[in-house]
Amino acid sequence: KDDIPTIRPGYWWSWANRNFSDDEVRFVNFITQLMIKTDSYHRNSVTFSGRLPIVYRCPLPDSCQGGVTNEEMCIEGYAGPLCSLCDREYFSWFNTCQRCPPLWRGVLQLLLVVLLIVIFMFA
Repeated sequence: KDDIPTIRPGYWWSWANRNFSDDEVRFVNFITQLMIKTDSYHRNSVTFSGRLPIVYRCPLPDSCQGGVTNEEMCIEGYAGPLCSLCDREYFSWFNTCQRCPPLWRGVLQLLLVVLLIVIFMFA
């Protein structure tokens, strides 16, 4: 029931290769048509004859959530090939991607360090 072909969590594929761009559009359309539960689907879109990209195991399995398109492959904070890079506003920390702290926190920490230096210099 409701089975659709997608990549399992812990795996990644990329439609980014220019040879696959039309195949990605057709595959997403194919998946969309499979999800229609009435007779309103397009009969010429219920088969997929294109090429699927090669599937790779992710080096950080928890970073790859699976899916169909490149946009939904990586969990929040991860990006790039095999979801092995940190997304914007994230930084790498012990093989995980952590959200960058807000700017005010960095400014506050800098002010505290300067204050401590001034106190120790004149104390």
